[in-house]
Amino acid sequence: MKIKGVTLMLVFLGLSLTAYGVSVKVCTYTDTSCSSGEQCEEGDNGSCLTVSVDGTSEQYGAIGACTESENASGLLGLFSETNCSGTPDADAIADDTCSVVNPVGATNFAIRFECQEDICFSAYSSVRLSDGETKSVQDVKVGDSVESVDSRGRRTFSEVYLIQHEGKVSATTLRRIHYSTVDGKGSGAITLSGAHMLRKAKEEDTFVPAKTIEKGSTIFVVVQDELEATEALVTEVSSVRHPVRNIHTMNDRIVVDGVVASSTTELVPFSVARLLLAPLKLLYKIGLHEVVTSFDAYAHKLAKTSTGRKILSSL
Repeated sequence: MKIKGVTLMLVFLGLSLTAYGVSVKVCTYTDTSCSSGEQCEEGDNGSCLTVSVDGTSEQYGAIGACTESENASGLLGLFSETNCSGTPDADAIADDTCSVVNPVGATNFAIRFECQEDICFSAYSSVRLSDGETKSVQDVKVGDSVESVDSRGRRTFSEVYLIQHEGKVSATTLRRIHYSTVDGKGSGAITLSGAHMLRKAKEEDTFVPAKTIEKGSTIFVVVQDELEATEALVTEVSSVRHPVRNIHTMNDRIVVDGVVASSTTELVPFSVARLLLAPLKLLYKIGLHEVVTSFDAYAHKLAKTSTGRKILSSL
């Protein structure tokens, strides 16, 4: 019984890594089409954010609540008090919808919010398969053998055992990191969430969050047909809005858009994450993929509740 309890705890911790983090971004605009005067604030799911309107002294409280639905993932409440007390002045607004609001005593303005998964690639990004085919991330299937690297940065392939956010069509804001190899043999760009990890050393499993990457930073990439990762310099960092997917491989590393990344988050060190994810891989290997997928769906639902956030923040 004790062994079973420890195993279940490790499975839960592993799932907490796959479900880690749902954040909220709330933006106000001075026009009704959400195109001018953008002012944005970001915070934890369900937290009270102080938002302002460009060119005015007006400030409001806003609470974005991300739900368990994949395609219409939340509601927003706008409050006249910056501490989000009292009754919302504006009706609830669906995630990613540009809505015009008119709080009492204020000028009309537009507001939009989005739920952001903290560990995702753009669904439009690409990976290479062991048979030479190139697939978009949204077309990858469990069981595919995708390009990866080993612990020393040498090119290899690894089997996919879990795909997250399949069927998700709503867009989220991602970082687009452009790069050029030091030797001039390749260039490109990877699009991913800020909490996703990119390799920082060639022969060591050292990864850093994408949100820390800036112009001039060093990342590692695999140029097609090369046998190992090579150093590249970041030439530009921008933002885009794309649908998302995440791919978990058996060795927890993956090459997306030519860039070496991990399948894990910044929540714990990469070596610890690998240990905690081991029970999920075992379930997959013994033919229980459906169980892994069901556990993952439950973990994502839990991560979007106040109880779940408390559990994950305490790990």
